[in-house]
Amino acid sequence: MHSIQELYKKAELLRSIDLETADVISLEKQLTDFTYNHTEAAIPRTWEQTWYRARPCENEKKFNNLHEIIYPKGGSDKFGRAQLPQSEVLYASWNLPTALEEINAKRGDLVQLITLRARSYSKIICGLVGQLQYYYTTGRTLLRTGPAVKQIEDISNSPEWLQKLFIDSFIADAFRKKVENNYEYKISAIYAEKLHKAGGGLIFPSVKHAGAMNIAIPSHTFDAKCEVLDTHLIRIVNYFGYGIYGYKCIGYSSVFRANGDIEWISKRQLVQTLGQHNNAIYHPLHMGWRIK
Repeated sequence: MHSIQELYKKAELLRSIDLETADVISLEKQLTDFTYNHTEAAIPRTWEQTWYRARPCENEKKFNNLHEIIYPKGGSDKFGRAQLPQSEVLYASWNLPTALEEINAKRGDLVQLITLRARSYSKIICGLVGQLQYYYTTGRTLLRTGPAVKQIEDISNSPEWLQKLFIDSFIADAFRKKVENNYEYKISAIYAEKLHKAGGGLIFPSVKHAGAMNIAIPSHTFDAKCEVLDTHLIRIVNYFGYGIYGYKCIGYSSVFRANGDIEWISKRQLVQTLGQHNNAIYHPLHMGWRIK
């Protein structure tokens, strides 16, 4: 791993790059050199953690098939915060208010949500972005899980703590960046792509909702390890900013056909309990909709 002085110089070079004209291959080489011998803090996500993905219903039309709500088939032709062009990546949030903020939901909007998780007995290893920086400034981790806390404490006591902290802080800045053009996502997208290729996901700070976290999961990992539990159709009746919403549920289903079609007429309601952090937990043996 490079010294802290060398990392500072390399970071300055990366910041000076014209991202509009920089090609992905050369930028990837520089980023690989910057993160040389750096292993990201990472934790497994299991059936105990649920995530929420929201989609605005354009022209008041709800989605009738789950394939329309999960990751875009064929990806996007643009760079995203955690994906390269044409990469199929699913984005979700750790709670409902964050999912709504991510799509800029406003009063009067019709929004459809899906609840998803890793399948029972499956694990998705997710790299953590910004958690070393958060621990450095607060003495704790946002994720509040024992394994995450111990891992970050161990890293903070390692000889290369300052270098790892610097790299994590630089990458976190790239993910938090408010952009006007999609090419400004190049650094975060390239970094995410490396983790996606390894079969894992990525947990990173939300730009739209301060203090919240989002997850990015590549399609091949979602297809093999994730499931959709249910879907809600909601009307936003109030919005006060800061993730504070009032909404009314006007449609719900937890019954899906194998091809992803949603059975709106079903009355089956999934039972959920609250975890120690007020997170929704569904029974581990319930089998949601799966692609494979």
